[in-house]
Amino acid sequence: MKPRTGALIAQLQKSTDKWVRHDRLRLVDHEGASIMEEPIVIRQALATRLLLRHVPLWVGEDEELVGCRPTMPFPEFTSESERVRVQHLGIGPETQFSHVVPGFTRVLEFGFGGLAAQAAEHLSACSPSTPEQVAFWKAARIACEGVVEYSARYAALLRQQAGQPDIGAARREHLLSLASLCERVPAGPATTFHEALQSLWFTYSVFRTVGPCQVPLGRLDQLLYPYWRRDLDRNLLDEERTLELLEQFYVKLNYADYIFGDWRDADNGTSITLGGILPDGSDAANELTYLCLWARVGLPVRTPTFSIRCHSRTSASLYRAAFAVLRHAPGALAFHNDEAVIPALESVGIERADAVNWACQGCVEPLVPGKTGDHMIGVWLELLKYLELALNNGEPILTGDHAPDQTKALLGFGAVMDTGDTCGPPTGDAEALDRGGFEALMAAYKAQLEYAIQRKARECNRVMSHISSICPTPLLSATFEECMLRGLDRTAGGCKYYYTGTACRGLPNVANALAAIRKLVYEERRISLPELVQALKKNFQGYEGLRTEIISRCPKFGNDDDYVDSLAREIASHCCDVILAQRNPYGFAFKPAFWASWYHAAGKQIGASADGRLSGAAIAANCSPAAGTATKGPTAVIRSVSKIDFSRAANGMALDLALPVSLLAVDQQELVEAMVRTYFSLGGMEIQFNLVDRETLRKAQADPASYRDLLVRVWGFSAFFVTLDRDIQDQIIARC
Repeated sequence: MKPRTGALIAQLQKSTDKWVRHDRLRLVDHEGASIMEEPIVIRQALATRLLLRHVPLWVGEDEELVGCRPTMPFPEFTSESERVRVQHLGIGPETQFSHVVPGFTRVLEFGFGGLAAQAAEHLSACSPSTPEQVAFWKAARIACEGVVEYSARYAALLRQQAGQPDIGAARREHLLSLASLCERVPAGPATTFHEALQSLWFTYSVFRTVGPCQVPLGRLDQLLYPYWRRDLDRNLLDEERTLELLEQFYVKLNYADYIFGDWRDADNGTSITLGGILPDGSDAANELTYLCLWARVGLPVRTPTFSIRCHSRTSASLYRAAFAVLRHAPGALAFHNDEAVIPALESVGIERADAVNWACQGCVEPLVPGKTGDHMIGVWLELLKYLELALNNGEPILTGDHAPDQTKALLGFGAVMDTGDTCGPPTGDAEALDRGGFEALMAAYKAQLEYAIQRKARECNRVMSHISSICPTPLLSATFEECMLRGLDRTAGGCKYYYTGTACRGLPNVANALAAIRKLVYEERRISLPELVQALKKNFQGYEGLRTEIISRCPKFGNDDDYVDSLAREIASHCCDVILAQRNPYGFAFKPAFWASWYHAAGKQIGASADGRLSGAAIAANCSPAAGTATKGPTAVIRSVSKIDFSRAANGMALDLALPVSLLAVDQQELVEAMVRTYFSLGGMEIQFNLVDRETLRKAQADPASYRDLLVRVWGFSAFFVTLDRDIQDQIIARC
């Protein structure tokens, strides 16, 4: 770590309110009451410009990348009637439909001044044009000009500081050079590596200020390589200087969240994708790929996380560089298989030329930067809950005072999750299903699953059809080429691809539960199905022996046992069939996914289950075996997971594995590399590691002050372990 980087980290670790402004501006106070007659996309753009004119500025000591993402409420730009109209949907003007990689390439190539000029050209050249197009191009121009003004504010501040009489000559020269930097980018195209980083940082911090809330950075090695190569060839840069600038860039990414208080350790989606293949099929990893990784080593920060795109020709040296990051920042990196992800994207209609350029949007979902405007997390599907409904003729087992809140929740970015998953259709009571055999139970379960998917898709579509009328994103949309050409905001379907993402949670649990029912109820007749349902309703009280038998005798997913693995495969396949049949308001498919963020909260909505899980207990993390059930080691886990066909899981999947840190010793790394390569050769899509042990985590719980820098993988992001809620900490420990 370079000295200048250390100084930036020291500033980061000091609590400060310098960047916080709590008052909310009102657009009508600055633009007049008549502004409310303008289309909402124009008002949102004006509010963006207004915010960027008033957010506080801050310049750190000796920094070379200028700016800090400030906190300030977004200006009021909607009317009360507009807010009331969509209130029943759980959305409003500040709803964050994020998880999208902006068109950073266009920002670096044209600058926001250039994008504003493009919008102006469309306005003057396109005739006839619709009112919607005119409004969008006006909004895009206004929003982009707001960013140009914002960087100019920083340039003016730097020149003002440089003009202070008591400043030293070296400091004055440094401030003036930074002022010139802010005058060039992101207003105009980047011409050097330093300019490209500054442009990316300004763009990232602005998007984090005005929305969307999560901003992945895409394929950083591919974005920056032309600028880095050009500077290297002109002797303007060397590897040491590259590492210094990248280190500062990474530290600045943490400045964007440090002022969030309790949210500072939440998932911020700041993912960097590296490696992969190029359009001609050749390896995309380059010299800058390695420098991007080496710059992360040794930094005591939690952001960014890395998504390493791998394929059969990925070099061993890239794996070694990735392992070096994991040794110093456990949980900060995941591996993705291009040979599984790219076909999955193509399966939903993404052109191969675009699919090969995919990037991870923050957790594990793949998308195309600057082209995919997906509603990435539109629907959460609780696979274990639907078995509960199937066993109880469409009714939840938890009732009365023990039932969870039955209201529908639209989590911050418009994800439809019924926080009780209410009821399903009548599919037969336990006695009828007991007589009908296991096939009858499976049919009932699939009927409940289909009903839930179709119902939630309809609800999600209701939300999507109103997004552009309450929270358009003209600044983000301006970075999408198709949005600019079509004159349509991203939220109105202007981008090239606009799918709706799903997330299927609890697949390992439901496979375990069905396996236990098949074995104990239908094959061994150890217990009848009505008796089992009664045990679940009583949360196994009085049925402790049955629960012990389920836990100890019944097959469990993650042990390379076809008895239970085949059930996971069948359920996943059926999920894909039904999900892909749904369409959103713009004609794009819903995309299947198999991962489980907030798995501890999801479990609170589900009663006791036939896998031996108690009521309210957490479900399995992602596609990983339920805690404590994988008894045959990691190779058995990857064989079980590989039996599931993820070729249509276009919204991603995740597999967590806990490994001892000792396996990343230099003389052991070949074993981990071989395991990852084998998993990918079997069709695996993604794998991520927690390289900690229970003893260390227990010590961190007992003495958090001594383990402040202990990073862990939570679900698709990293966090400092001691800052997590106790129930999340306990679940991470249980997975080790």
